[in-house]
Amino acid sequence: MMVRIQEFDWDMWLNGEGMPPTPSFDDTLAKDAKYLCDMWIKFDVHTDQLVPPSTDISNWSTSQKVYFLNRIQATIAEIDDSGRSKKLKLSTIKVMKESYQFDQSTNCELLLEFCKIAIQCGDEEIFPVVVHFITTQGRMKYVRPLYRELFKSSPAGRHLAVQTFLSFKNFYHPIAAKMLATDLGADVDADNSSSVSAEIKTGTNQTLPDESSSVSDKIKTGRNLSLPDESNSVSAEIKTGRNRALPDESNSVSAEIKTGRNRALPDESSSVSAEIKTGRNRALYNKCFGSNSRKLFIGVAVVSLPVLAAVFLRKRK
Repeated sequence: MMVRIQEFDWDMWLNGEGMPPTPSFDDTLAKDAKYLCDMWIKFDVHTDQLVPPSTDISNWSTSQKVYFLNRIQATIAEIDDSGRSKKLKLSTIKVMKESYQFDQSTNCELLLEFCKIAIQCGDEEIFPVVVHFITTQGRMKYVRPLYRELFKSSPAGRHLAVQTFLSFKNFYHPIAAKMLATDLGADVDADNSSSVSAEIKTGTNQTLPDESSSVSDKIKTGRNLSLPDESNSVSAEIKTGRNRALPDESNSVSAEIKTGRNRALPDESSSVSAEIKTGRNRALYNKCFGSNSRKLFIGVAVVSLPVLAAVFLRKRK
């Protein structure tokens, strides 16, 4: 029953004590989603005896579909009497894909929720879909939950999550990359010879033996070991102003700035700072006393001399 605004007792809502009475809202759409969820759970339990639910959800809104998937997630997260979670069978996930094509959806909300369900149920066929999803957009709302689910799903999922992050970490916003590194380094099995947390915290990728230094060392020191010709770190170059990649320039950039001396211009014996302090600028000199300026000066002098002579003679008289 729809509640009209004219029927609200505004005085009680605004001035009364305690919580106002809750109006009765129409929850038909929610009931439909709950019913469909229950049907899929029953089908998963009795796969050999029942047929898949045939409810057409093509006309459902995104919110209703997301609510249906959330109900599925809540159900598989429950613990049964034996202490195990109620995960759906892989055959049920496969039938759900065929029925609704959630794994092919271009709606991020639907794709996120279904990928989480598939990963939680052990469906490794969803991994390529997940990797494509988390490497084509970097919104943390979608990326972080899927990285977490991949990381805790299985050894293959954990390895895939770490390698995908290390390959695409520069694609994400720095804040997102930092949060993802924290998520992936939070829980690691001790039987791994090289822990994932060590890989992420130090930036060392054991699958890339040519890079002996860690990513974090590269960031802290500014040193890129993939450029062997540059022996000094970028940070050292910035602090000292010295660029070792230019061996012909013996003096540092900072020295050049402080003294105004540019060793790359050997013909100019005087420093730039000396030229500025003394006001001696050869380019300005040539501009002021060039050929055109001299002609103009001579012309003014020729015109002015008769006038000055007449004034002088008048004063003598």
